[in-house]
Amino acid sequence: MWSEIELPTVIDCAAVLLGDLSGQAHSTWLRRSALNNDGSALQVCETCSADGSMVRIVADPGAGLSDARTRHEASLATLGRTLVLASATDLSQLCDATLASGLPLEPDQEPDLAPGTLWLAVSPTHPGVALYVNARWGPVHERWRRTRRWLVGVAPNASTGEFLDRASQVADIASLAIEGVDRLRARAKVYFRLVKCSQINELGVAAFSQDVVAEFLALILGQHAIRTSGLVFSVGFSTVDGSISDGKLDLCAHCLHYDGEDWSRLLTRCSRRLDIATPRCLESVHRGDAEVALVGWGVDEVGAGRLNIYLKEPRYGQ
Repeated sequence: MWSEIELPTVIDCAAVLLGDLSGQAHSTWLRRSALNNDGSALQVCETCSADGSMVRIVADPGAGLSDARTRHEASLATLGRTLVLASATDLSQLCDATLASGLPLEPDQEPDLAPGTLWLAVSPTHPGVALYVNARWGPVHERWRRTRRWLVGVAPNASTGEFLDRASQVADIASLAIEGVDRLRARAKVYFRLVKCSQINELGVAAFSQDVVAEFLALILGQHAIRTSGLVFSVGFSTVDGSISDGKLDLCAHCLHYDGEDWSRLLTRCSRRLDIATPRCLESVHRGDAEVALVGWGVDEVGAGRLNIYLKEPRYGQ
């Protein structure tokens, strides 16, 4: 999928995130993750911007373990190792705060957390870690209350309250995330899905009001429709001053029923129309060596856009 120089480091990252399970990626008993629609536990994400492209590995580190407590403990152990190996130990305090606010005291006793408690992401070439905590447990209003308490602790600012007031009326929380290297270079992110019909610009996030977001949706969807459950939004906040630093919209790829040739054509068109680097994964997607799981468009605090392409093993378990 990638150049010969990058492939070993991609494999190394997968081994770190999946631990002893990395060599069993094709095993049917590993199909317990909510990361992908088919239960597989690994993604490769290529991010393309005007400056080029980079790769991250996303994984559900405990997916192969059937016991909920063992799975959660193994995931926490993997997080600890990953922070060290990715030169991001200064992110530990923010990760601990996110776990404490986002999960119950005994995660293994919460039925809604049966699909797992957390995911991790790292880059093969850059320092830093992303921690994604499953926040889909308990009543919806309690999920938003936990999110508010968490943001007050990690990214206090009036803008966080304004966003939460609006989003909690029309959306449900999916996950809470910390991404970065240390507190000065990190963002706290809220992932959510709309549960009521709403214009995304009503959320008060400038990134969602840009014309390019509508253009991205038009390029990917064409004449197709997609349910709101197939859209995942995220808003990032600076952990330094709490200002909104990022907005992103991800589309579920399998909801659109495109084949590899379709995706190769659409992603090529996106890169040209949106003036970003051509994705390096196009050939693999076209051949069917990799399958698109999600595709998203994000905008940072200075208005720079990026295309995220999340890839998984094709036709897992078939």
